[in-house]
Amino acid sequence: MSEGPRAIIIFLIGILPLLNCYTSRLKITNSAGESPTIEISILEKAIVQSFANKVNDAIVEETA
Repeated sequence: MSEGPRAIIIFLIGILPLLNCYTSRLKITNSAGESPTIEISILEKAIVQSFANKVNDAIVEETA
């Protein structure tokens, strides 16, 4: 294997921990008015956004 593809593979392996360093925050407001935040990896943002959308849909259905 030549140096070019090997370098790209090593670069991609090395960048994964850096991507985990970037976080998003999910802020939840409960019925008592408290707003705890949960920090998640930016790589898991889509999963948490999907969860938040399902929770919001359930709240809308319950109040309708």
